[in-house]
Amino acid sequence: MKKILRKIFNYMQEVSPIFSLRVLYFMATKKVKLKLSDPETFDEKIQWLKFYWQDPLVVKCGDKYTVREYIEDKGLKEILPKIYGSYDSPDEMDYHKYPSKYVIKTSNACKTIIIVNDANYIDKKKIKTQLETWQKLDYSKTSLEPHYKYMFPKIIVEEFLEDGTGLFPTDYKFFCFNGIPKFVEVMTNRDENHKIEVLCQTTLVKNKVK
Repeated sequence: MKKILRKIFNYMQEVSPIFSLRVLYFMATKKVKLKLSDPETFDEKIQWLKFYWQDPLVVKCGDKYTVREYIEDKGLKEILPKIYGSYDSPDEMDYHKYPSKYVIKTSNACKTIIIVNDANYIDKKKIKTQLETWQKLDYSKTSLEPHYKYMFPKIIVEEFLEDGTGLFPTDYKFFCFNGIPKFVEVMTNRDENHKIEVLCQTTLVKNKVK
């Protein structure tokens, strides 16, 4: 049933993306009316931006790989996590080059992350299968955010960031309006709240690498 509903929804996105957006908006907010012609609330303005603000920077900065170039161009290279490799295919990955802890992610979606806590115990076959699945994912349809459609699904292996307690560090998201930060979202306990990360961590880290 879920597969059938997903096919119907994907078809509706092709026929009427705005209608599909209204459906998702209602499911997320329980608000029947979404004012796109004259948005007032923060939520409404975010939905308007998805379809009517097509600045190339949306694609470049939404892509986890190309945003690194943008940040470097701004003179902020030192704030970027270390990168151990970037690949077009999981077959190109060289696990012997990576440290004991690292993160694997794809550049073209959200929550496509694999956490490796101990490089001695990983299942490379399962990692490969998962990455190939993620690289085929069209996240623009999953999220109704059209800019994801124009991202190349690159694989990135990055530094594992932690706060010294064994937990993921607190995440701060700054929301800026006309270049001015207006409020901050603070996210804690991300290792507990991000189910995909935890799932990958527990199901992919099993067998000792050979």
